[in-house]
Amino acid sequence: MENLYPVFLNLKHKKVYVIGGGQIAARKLEGLLKSEAVITIISPTIIESILTYVNNGSVHWIQKDFELSDIEDAFYIISATNDPYVSSELQKGISPHQLVNFADEHSSSNVIVPSVVRRGRLAIAVTTSGASPSLSKKIKNELEARYGEEYEDYIEFLMEKRTYIQERVKDVGKRKKLLSLLVEDPIFRTEEREKRFQKIYKNMINNCE
Repeated sequence: MENLYPVFLNLKHKKVYVIGGGQIAARKLEGLLKSEAVITIISPTIIESILTYVNNGSVHWIQKDFELSDIEDAFYIISATNDPYVSSELQKGISPHQLVNFADEHSSSNVIVPSVVRRGRLAIAVTTSGASPSLSKKIKNELEARYGEEYEDYIEFLMEKRTYIQERVKDVGKRKKLLSLLVEDPIFRTEEREKRFQKIYKNMINNCE
């Protein structure tokens, strides 16, 4: 699976089915719950942590053994079970337009779920295309240390100032220079960023005029 095309999916209101009710399914659900997808679990039984999601309305549970007819309207399917029957049926029966991830068989998947570092709007994804989940986890841990929780506020600041600059600075060259300074100057990742920005902005506008 060397030729994967990296992409982030907007699953809002999309129908997502997770087949299986154990620990693997629970881990997969953790990454899905904030997506605003319409999530359905298909499994005869589920563990306590998944039952909590069912009881609070985060996911719907179909309490039965999997059948292909269950996922005819699915946009994205996650096989979170080691049952060879489920894998075999999915490989034979999914439609070409459906996305599917096999937790235990990456070579049969058309989607691989990466390890992700999230800091608000910032998302950094890591995958070895199924070669070494351990290496993906190691790199993820390194990225989490490199990009700390402070980046969440910093990204919001960048978004706010990008809009501010685009609305007020008509000179393309000045605009690019300002936007570059926001990511190149370390002070913008500190609490002094607003004061620093206003000073640079005023100087640039005054020089421009």
